[in-house]
Amino acid sequence: MIIKKRSSFTSAILIIIASTFILYAHNDGQKGRTRKSEDKPGCTCHGDNPTPTVKVVISGPDSLTVDQEADYNVVISGGPLIAAGVDIAASKGTLSPKGSDLKLMSGELTHKDPKKPVGNFVLFQFKYKAPPVPGNQTIYACGNSVNLNDKKTGDMWNFAPDKIIIINKSK
Repeated sequence: MIIKKRSSFTSAILIIIASTFILYAHNDGQKGRTRKSEDKPGCTCHGDNPTPTVKVVISGPDSLTVDQEADYNVVISGGPLIAAGVDIAASKGTLSPKGSDLKLMSGELTHKDPKKPVGNFVLFQFKYKAPPVPGNQTIYACGNSVNLNDKKTGDMWNFAPDKIIIINKSK
């Protein structure tokens, strides 16, 4: 009888912990949400479909030489924009955070916490290092615009147009 009560109590505690983790796990970003992902791309925890009024734009150089590193940005605007988050991936090459608002997870960059806007947009800055071989590479991004009500209701997201970078041989 005592063992059964302890087992039920332990099960209840584990369910509470798991539920809390599921509810709050994504505040610190997720990977695998860009078009690069073949497994459920998109910020579907913030809405079922992309929203065209949320604009996500990748900017930076259109060409690099092999092993060259350059600065890039992802800008998110539109939607409720109380805060925003991002997932950034590359076909090949290396991504790294430029500031303290992004972290590297399995080769992708994601926000540490939802970031508040400055004016009408949220800016995430990062570095991209070209791979050691020439050819075209792609940077992908998915951004969300959230209302911070801890619910899916009212949040919106969209993909950025893919950023194609031409990687040239060293001169």
